[in-house]
Amino acid sequence: MPMDNSVLGLFQPNPRTRPPLDFDVLSTIWAHVTEYPDLLSLSLTSSVFRPLAIRTMLRARPVVLRKIATILKFHDFVFSDPDARMPHIVAVVIHVTDYEYDTDPDCSEPAIQALLAILKRARCLVSLELSSSVNGSPLGYLDDPRLSAAVGELVSLRDLTICGRTQVADWQQRR
Repeated sequence: MPMDNSVLGLFQPNPRTRPPLDFDVLSTIWAHVTEYPDLLSLSLTSSVFRPLAIRTMLRARPVVLRKIATILKFHDFVFSDPDARMPHIVAVVIHVTDYEYDTDPDCSEPAIQALLAILKRARCLVSLELSSSVNGSPLGYLDDPRLSAAVGELVSLRDLTICGRTQVADWQQRR
């Protein structure tokens, strides 16, 4: 005897009464999603996924900062939720290129301050690359002794690459 649709509806679980998926299970699933476009797409599907996606994206590839504006925006992004984001920053590439040379020097100090704040809180940073293709760049971060001191305090750092032009010399050093 065939059942009608009203009887079948009694045996189907109501999706609104199902328990939510455990955050630990979601985290395990996210650990296997490694493609950057997939991470971006999934992060937009639900506000629950966004913190997991951010965490995975920060760990999946180096954060590349090429402009003063990018440094400032990344600082704002990270410090909007530093406890959740800082532990997942493991690699940073800071490369100020020659199109930044005409930047107002008043902009360079906030960028250096932002870099210092990021480096002081990035306790899980494993890889750092500092480079500049500009001789006498207004950013001048390669010559700033505060930056050297901040890098020296990074106890988790395992790979340090510094290259570019400074007021002293052209050099490249890898530790």
